Amino acid sequence: MPLLPMLILLATTATTPGGAIEATIRGTNQPLEVELLLRNPSDDWDEVEHQSLPAGERRVRFEGLASGIYQLRLHGSVPTEQLGTKIAIGNGDVR
Repeated sequence: MPLLPMLILLATTATTPGGAIEATIRGTNQPLEVELLLRNPSDDWDEVEHQSLPAGERRVRFEGLASGIYQLRLHGSVPTEQLGTKIAIGNGDVR
């Protein structure tokens, strides 16, 4: 049975130029692919950054982000193992 990962922490911060998204992932110890997508004016998603997490690593951070609507999407080893969540980053946001 595939294990669906779970995001337990998402944060936007203003500690770096632009915003940042940091996530901690629980629910699986398998390697994961992590995509950060940005919604464009046509309401489609453009990939901003991609990270591959090895089996033991469960934290990811994306920095220097402009304001906008982002989607953090995780992919496991089989096509049905996917999880995504939307995050809004505004100018000067601190959360």
